[in-house]
Amino acid sequence: MTEKPTKPDTPERWQEALTRALYDGVRVYQSPYTGEWVATSGSLIGRFYHLEVYPSRRSKPVITCDCPAAEHEDPVCKHRARWYFDHNYLDLDVWAVPEKMMDVIQGVLHER
Repeated sequence: MTEKPTKPDTPERWQEALTRALYDGVRVYQSPYTGEWVATSGSLIGRFYHLEVYPSRRSKPVITCDCPAAEHEDPVCKHRARWYFDHNYLDLDVWAVPEKMMDVIQGVLHER
């Protein structure tokens, strides 16, 4: 039986995921009652994905997500990227943003 190769966890992939998250309007919310984290889908209206956040003393928190990318064992997804961005663990490299996406992303950044 051959093992399916996992996708790499690279800074470039996190930048791509964050760019897509911002462009697609992904938002992350925490329930004030349960403390549970959820992220909106960037493509399906009314769809939310659950995020489990595990604090780490040495580095950024480890986050699991129940989106399709994460279910296929991808270590990078736009929902986790948005959480890391919102909590200052991931910065946006504006020079890496495609020009066609820049106006939308600038609007999102202006809202922060």
